[in-house]
Amino acid sequence: MSILNQLSSQAGDRTEAANRRVVAQCLADPTLLAEIAGGLQSKEAALAGDCAEVMTKVAEVNTFATELLRRYTEEVQDIRLARCKVRAVSE
Repeated sequence: MSILNQLSSQAGDRTEAANRRVVAQCLADPTLLAEIAGGLQSKEAALAGDCAEVMTKVAEVNTFATELLRRYTEEVQDIRLARCKVRAVSE
């Protein structure tokens, strides 16, 4: 099962419990963060939001994880910029 499928929005969980479980899994296995980072690009707002929440919570808990997350910062900024451009063109 994909780690993304375990997030609150995908599991039908209206609480943060599912996301907290994913945070724990990512702290135990930081390689899962790559898939979470990929989810930031989702067109589904709830999924992208869950991914952002997981990344933030991981960084809050573990300073080593903060260093791991820095590699995704540029990717997230590129996504935001692209979405802003799309909105501007479509308006």
